[in-house]
Amino acid sequence: MSKSVSLAVAASLAVAGLASAASAATFTPNSSSTTVPVTFAGTLTLGPTPMSCSTILTGVVNPGGGSVTITGGSMAPGSWQCGWLAIPASFPWTLTPLTTAQVSLSPMALTGGLSECSGVVTASWANPGTIIFNATVIPGAPACQVSGALSSTPNVAIQ
Repeated sequence: MSKSVSLAVAASLAVAGLASAASAATFTPNSSSTTVPVTFAGTLTLGPTPMSCSTILTGVVNPGGGSVTITGGSMAPGSWQCGWLAIPASFPWTLTPLTTAQVSLSPMALTGGLSECSGVVTASWANPGTIIFNATVIPGAPACQVSGALSSTPNVAIQ
């Protein structure tokens, strides 16, 4: 094998290794052909006026695990305003893994008497299956702030 052919083979293998290291994170469980139902539940603290809301989001892990489509959700007391002045809205939302420790929600939206907030947000992720909001800001008038965690059933992990 000539030196130039050996260098070309080595370069191709190096590029292939970089491509696999940079491949996109995916949610599991997933299937190549069907959706997998998932529920995220927990307590979120919303601002600018702090209120604690029991929150449930429902959706499906899309085929191949590249994203989760959040198709619905609700908020209930905790605080009396939850489900009345604070309501998740504008479904569907898309939950996309950015890394094994970070996700985006687009467009995450809350509506109610206190404010209207909607936009792309980035949150932390902990395997297996927890979205973590740490004073995450949703754009709006005034902007909404979200803290707390939502855990998945069944456990959904990012690999």
